[in-house]
Amino acid sequence: MEAVAWLETLNEDDFNGIFEDISIPTNGRDEKLSADGVSAFIKSQEKQNTRQSTNRDVRNLHRWISENKWDLRPIEDIPPKELNNYLAEFYISVRKKNHENYEPGSLTSMRNSIDRYLKEKEYDSTLADRKFHQSNQALRAKRVELTKKGKGNKPQASEPLEPEEQELCWNKNILGDTDALSLTFTLWFLFTIHFGLRGRDEHRKLCYGDIQIKQDVSHQEYLEFTGRGSKTRDGSSIEQSDKRNTTPKCYAIGGPRCPVRLFREFTKHRPQAACKPESPFYLQTIPQQYVTVESDLWFFPRPLGKNKIDSLMKTACEKADIPGRKTNHGARKTCVRTLKKAGYSDHKVCQITGHRSTTSLKAYDNELSPQEHKAMSMILDRQSVKRKASPLRASSSSLAGPSHTITNPADHTPVAPDVTSQFQFPPGTVMNNCTLNISVTNNQCPRTPTPSARRRIRLIVDSDSS
Repeated sequence: MEAVAWLETLNEDDFNGIFEDISIPTNGRDEKLSADGVSAFIKSQEKQNTRQSTNRDVRNLHRWISENKWDLRPIEDIPPKELNNYLAEFYISVRKKNHENYEPGSLTSMRNSIDRYLKEKEYDSTLADRKFHQSNQALRAKRVELTKKGKGNKPQASEPLEPEEQELCWNKNILGDTDALSLTFTLWFLFTIHFGLRGRDEHRKLCYGDIQIKQDVSHQEYLEFTGRGSKTRDGSSIEQSDKRNTTPKCYAIGGPRCPVRLFREFTKHRPQAACKPESPFYLQTIPQQYVTVESDLWFFPRPLGKNKIDSLMKTACEKADIPGRKTNHGARKTCVRTLKKAGYSDHKVCQITGHRSTTSLKAYDNELSPQEHKAMSMILDRQSVKRKASPLRASSSSLAGPSHTITNPADHTPVAPDVTSQFQFPPGTVMNNCTLNISVTNNQCPRTPTPSARRRIRLIVDSDSS
């Protein structure tokens, strides 16, 4: 009651200046957000790639319906029965602009985009309902047909960077700190494999303050990464935490390839204005002909474009003459494959890559490496050569070699020689799952036959006479 009485004694002048530092976010007008404003805010926080693919696939469907069915209605205004028939024909007949078939996965992505759009428009049914059974069956049948034609083998899948290919990049100074381009690619590659960053999106969001040099209890230095959200950890999940269980680290190893040393070198060549915590990490490089010996400045204080970041791996591998489809995603594959082949469980690998589920890792390590494939091919070739060759027949004359007498130094009695040490096989002989019969004859050590026991015969004469 005393507090209430005290508040009643205050006037308006007593509150002046109290709330001057408090700002209330608004939409720029002194009114509440409208329903359209709320929808616009929600869309602004959606993933850009998802929004673009949804709009593209819906436009393709609307164009197909208008050209083939002369129906200009928005798809959300078409009743489910008619839309089901349209979709069935669309899945079967849709083609690319060059009149080629889509990949089976692309057709499934189209269906998901259309379903997502209809849910946004509060359509009466979803494409998973029984009302769209015919169109779903048509989609499955089309996927089967495309698979029979050789589609769906992921010809555009990115390949990891093998150890010998990484060594080649180091030897050719494509990885290293010889210039701004090599230093940029080196840190990009190290951050991808050590922190599990996605090839473009997470690197584009990376700020200078997200990487810090720290020390552990043994005073060993390491780089620590603080994430800002990713494709799967974007803060949209209400039930689950979007925070990683482990903060990724990259430890110093010493020498010219040390990540901590390379990070310090990168900082040395950055402009001072771009060393703030919120500054973009990757910067545009100054052309080499304009870099002087007196100046340590290698970068402009401007962020590196997303297309440049997206082509870092491809450009580096082209310079090193490394064949295969090498894209930024291949570095992330390199991270997963290296850790799994070292014996780490999928759960542990996810702590580095940031995946929510271990199931996602199957797409990163479901194929043979070139070394594994080559080794298996050599094994199969040796088996084929072995079947064509004549069978190996061992005999006492060909395997035992020259016979000679070995005596026991204790009592000078003959001892059978170690015949196995005298076997002579041709170089490169491989014997698997075979039976080897060896007959050994030692004329110097004849085997004394064991004398047989003698049996005495006693004659007994018996007479019936008394």
